[in-house]
Amino acid sequence: MDVIGRVNTTYRLFVATTASVVSAILIDDMQKVFKSRTIALLALLVMVSLIVIVLNETLEQIVEKSVTVRKAIAGDEFIEGYWYDLSLDNVNKKVVHGAILRIRLRDGEFKVDGVSFNPAGDRIATFTSSSAVYSNKLFYFEYRGINDEYQELVETGLTQLQFDSPPQSYSGFYFDYTASIHSRIHGHKVDADTLKRYKSFTPPDAKRDFMLSVMAAKQASFAAQQKPALPENAEA
Repeated sequence: MDVIGRVNTTYRLFVATTASVVSAILIDDMQKVFKSRTIALLALLVMVSLIVIVLNETLEQIVEKSVTVRKAIAGDEFIEGYWYDLSLDNVNKKVVHGAILRIRLRDGEFKVDGVSFNPAGDRIATFTSSSAVYSNKLFYFEYRGINDEYQELVETGLTQLQFDSPPQSYSGFYFDYTASIHSRIHGHKVDADTLKRYKSFTPPDAKRDFMLSVMAAKQASFAAQQKPALPENAEA
């Protein structure tokens, strides 16, 4: 995440500057203790290096383990969480399939994992990211997954998502590198109330149940659009 990277850089610059100032202040006192400027410099170097390492490690651990801290730092650039999207056949007014995915920051990099279902509730694929890049609301990730409809096929491909501001929805596309599977997608973030209702998707069938409800609602909206209007003089 660009903004977290900038915070890390600024923090390290602050630590390095502070270490330089502290070194300049302590060198005379250290020399009095060790009676040798060379030994004092070496001792000071070791001490300052340890302090810098500890402070840097502390920041990394805080950022790595706390979603709240990352959200506060990232602001409108925060894209972690659960998202869902639908692949639609707008010509025939049909939901083709839906996917739910989770974006997380791990070891300083974004990781994506997800699962997709057809409107009958059958799982059709699971996938995970092999690499990911995010900048200015644009998110790219390469994925690798197993498509349950093709038992011997391991899919690899690319997804591009363009987030709105603040990030509550996205539009994008995905395609596999064989170009046999591709689709445009429109997604939304799963809100806190939904996460609570589905127990953060920890029960085995929670993701499936959620996506079934989303796909059914979209299919119902297609049906409503296709329903012919009643004549003005028709009885209710």
